Parts: sequence; structure tokens; C-alpha cells
Amino acid sequence: AAEPCLRMVRAWVVAGELEDPRGEFFVASDPAVGEEDLWRARYFINDEMRPPFISEATAADVLRVGKSINFLRRRCDDESWERERAPVAAAAAAAGG
Repeated sequence: AAEPCLRMVRAWVVAGELEDPRGEFFVASDPAVGEEDLWRARYFINDEMRPPFISEATAADVLRVGKSINFLRRRCDDESWERERAPVAAAAAAAGG
């Protein structure tokens, strides 16, 4: 049961990509929010979807990390993360996360 959640956490914190077509992840997005409010209002925690094994503090950290990566990629035109993504993702997968 934790596997899909951890897969979404990994995509969010490593690449800043919200991969949740069914709305099952505790990090959610409001697509109506424009790019100018990307940092403040686009992404938020949907507490109803937060699994019991993820604390509120951990959920807030997951949100902040993924939001930071997403912001750098989208608003700062920083594509350098792409080169570094593969080893980070591999390390996370090897560690079981």
C-alpha cells in the first residue's frame, strides 16, 4: 500500500514532478493558479490524502522540497537538475525510497 505513495514522493522530491492522475497523493495542485503565484498558491497539502505513516511535519517537508525543485525548474530556467537527477533517483530507489 505504501509503494504508490513512495513512488509519488520520489517523483516530487527528486524532480519536482507531480505525478498523480487520480488525485491520490497528499501533495495537490490547483491548476487555476497562474505562474505568478506558483510558489505561494499552486501546491498544497491535501491532509485527507496523507497516509498515517507520514507525519504532518514530514508532509510539510515533502511539499517544500518538491515545490523548491519545481520552482527552480519552471521559474528560474534551471535545467541543471536534469543532469543530476539520474544518480539521485537511482540512490533513492536503492535506498528503498
